[in-house]
Amino acid sequence: RTTCSIGTLEQEGEVSQLFLAIDCAGFPDWEKLQEEIELSLADLKNSQAVDPQNPVHFPGEFREKTRKENSEKGIPVDERVWDEILSL
Repeated sequence: RTTCSIGTLEQEGEVSQLFLAIDCAGFPDWEKLQEEIELSLADLKNSQAVDPQNPVHFPGEFREKTRKENSEKGIPVDERVWDEILSL
C-alpha cells in the first residue's frame, strides 16, 4: 500500500515505508554513474506523456527552482492553515 492510501483504509495494515540514502560519491566510477543517471533522466523526460498538457517529471526535478523561489519570496502557506496556526 502507498502512503496516500493509508487514510482511506478502515484499519491500517500491511503498510510499510522504507527510505534509503546512499552516498554514491564513494562509488568507484562516480563519473560514469552520473552519466548513466543523466541518460536515464533524459530518457524518462522524453517519454510520451498520457496527457500532453502534463509532461513526465521525476522526483526532485523542481527542487532547485522551488528552493530559490522560497528563499526569495518565503515559503508559501495556505492562509487558512496559517490562521489556524496563529489561533493556537
